[in-house]
Amino acid sequence: VYVAAVASPQGSAEASNGISSRESGSDISWESYSKQRIAQLINNKESFVIDFTAAWCLVCQVNESRVFKSEEVQRLVHEKGVKLIKADWTSKDAEITEALSQYGRNSVPFVVVYNGGAAPKQFESLISVNEFVNALQHM
Repeated sequence: VYVAAVASPQGSAEASNGISSRESGSDISWESYSKQRIAQLINNKESFVIDFTAAWCLVCQVNESRVFKSEEVQRLVHEKGVKLIKADWTSKDAEITEALSQYGRNSVPFVVVYNGGAAPKQFESLISVNEFVNALQHM
């Protein structure tokens, strides 16, 4: 099986600058990863998604274009008020490396969906839109 992907230079530049911004061509906003923000969201039992990604990761770019930019995912994110956190590991940031290790991971892509106080749902590798939509619908 061969997978082709085209990385969005604008999205990668925004993410690597650590700036909270809208992804190019997307209707949803992403916040930059921080331990403090994650702790706050968990303590408040909010629904949120952490996308551990990197500009050099082709599978990450496929997930971005197929899943996060799909109309259905964008609609559900808005409807449910889901917070989106981008953990950009392009430069192997130490804080993100530590966060990955807390989940028992040492690579990307890795996506974690928190549904309030419920146990988080974890996705590795290629994500199907249906799997991800199902996780969002149960928020």
